[in-house]
Amino acid sequence: MEVNDRPLAEVEVAVLDVETTGLSPPLGDRVVEIAVVSGRLDGEPRCWSTLIDPERPMAAEATLVNGITDEDLAGRPIFAKVLPELKRLLENRILVAHNAPFDLQFLHAEYARAGEEFEPGVVFDTLGLARRRYRYESNGLARVLLELGLQNHDPHRALGDARATFEVYRRFALDLPLDCPRVCDWLEAQGGPGFHQGPAAPELPADHPLLIALERNAGVRIRYTDGRGAITERSIVPLAISGIHLSAWCRLRETDRTFRVDRIEVIELERSS
Repeated sequence: MEVNDRPLAEVEVAVLDVETTGLSPPLGDRVVEIAVVSGRLDGEPRCWSTLIDPERPMAAEATLVNGITDEDLAGRPIFAKVLPELKRLLENRILVAHNAPFDLQFLHAEYARAGEEFEPGVVFDTLGLARRRYRYESNGLARVLLELGLQNHDPHRALGDARATFEVYRRFALDLPLDCPRVCDWLEAQGGPGFHQGPAAPELPADHPLLIALERNAGVRIRYTDGRGAITERSIVPLAISGIHLSAWCRLRETDRTFRVDRIEVIELERSS
């Protein structure tokens, strides 16, 4: 039976979460903690996690979020050393993440550094499904958990977030309006594949406003053409680049948004006050 035709109740999933030194693999940010929670819808999940030496310092902003310090990472294994166990945990399982492009862009970069290809297969993105099927005030993991009456006992750490995402996956799967939902039904509900690497990252010069904004956590003004040809001018704070896509905080919409770099017609740094 093709994997897309298999009932959700019969498939093993591997729920993944990573903590990192920062937000952008193209700027050299690395994984510092990774967790995998695996199991079936009606089973007891199995948990694995480890800290990782990123071979570079933690950004102060990242430590403020996840509490992980350089001292915590001293003497920990580098990513290449934990890769065999990680591959075993992900093998023959559907990968699940909340905001899958963020976590998986880091895995692509880490696998490449270790001389391996990352081929995740079918990916479920609980963030993507939340955006399409529900009308929550926001779709971040903390808000989704609140809406579902669930708790995260260790937020902003890989294992805590992976355990919480596993419970969100369970709730969303049971909430699909079908007697026996299949893998393809989840994929349709979330709007298609949960992740694809897509086009390569554009070659940007070191003095490009986008790279400067990422380094400084600064804002930029852009003129942007969306997929329907509508042109808008926006103030955004870039967060990360993955392939041809830019994740950013959009001040116009007051939420995270994804933009295509090749659709940005004009860009300039905002002046600091």
